[in-house]
Amino acid sequence: MAALTTFIPLLMRPPLNWAPVPAAVGGGLIGGAFGGLVGILVGKWVKRTWPDAPPQTAKLSGAVAGAGVGFATGFILGGPIGGAIGGLIGGAIGWFGT
Repeated sequence: MAALTTFIPLLMRPPLNWAPVPAAVGGGLIGGAFGGLVGILVGKWVKRTWPDAPPQTAKLSGAVAGAGVGFATGFILGGPIGGAIGGLIGGAIGWFGT
């Protein structure tokens, strides 16, 4: 019986490692938005600078720039999880926004 009264309260409280999750998600979203903006600008610049290049060149340039800036900003604000989220969102916005 003593084991149950010790174990049940442990099940009722959230784990201690859940604390950084909101910071990681917030940092990732901010990093992704900023990275996406940079990705769109880079993609548009590549389109304007090399008009005879295939369209995938501008899309890929925007995606790589967006993922890089999104990862860096998300990592600074939210750690490794924030960097991963920021890189994914920034790359997607950079690809589809160009």
